[in-house]
Amino acid sequence: MGDADAEARRRRRVRRPADSTDAIASFVTRRFGLGGGLAWLGVLAFGVASEQVKTRRETREALENTREVATEARRLVEVGNGVTYVELTVGGGELVRERFLVAARVKATTARGGTAFDTDAVGREIVWSFGGKLGPPMCRGLEEGVRGMRQGGRRVVRVPAAAAFGAEGATFPRGGVVAPNKDVEFDITLTRVSIAPS
Repeated sequence: MGDADAEARRRRRVRRPADSTDAIASFVTRRFGLGGGLAWLGVLAFGVASEQVKTRRETREALENTREVATEARRLVEVGNGVTYVELTVGGGELVRERFLVAARVKATTARGGTAFDTDAVGREIVWSFGGKLGPPMCRGLEEGVRGMRQGGRRVVRVPAAAAFGAEGATFPRGGVVAPNKDVEFDITLTRVSIAPS
């Protein structure tokens, strides 16, 4: 009889794994009951609210620190591979970094002024992962021209065909097309630069 009682006591002491995948919430709820679970919910809600406040603050600061470049101060900058740019607006927000998400208003034109793509015309910005594979086809030359920009900045980037889309050309969302072997000029404004979610 003693062995059966000991076995029953041992089974009661063994804890059953939590059903929830959130180990902290499970621990708090088990340890402190419903009040603890609600407290954890409050902590999570505070985290979300503080992240929204931080995002709003960063957006405000980006707008406040953005400045236009005077016409007489604009210079043609060469970045290599025949890629050049002229800075029209210096952004005041987050600096573009590898694998950061970038949202931008873009107008791409080819030789003789033909518009290949214009985000204002289609009503949707382009979003891509800088130096990554997420998003529409971004040419190497455009990324070289965008390097060093900050959120709120605007540049006109000129990319020769070899550093643009080469012999393949490109098709953008909603019908934008760059024909093969065309030089491309991008008028680009960075509206959002942020670290990619993990």
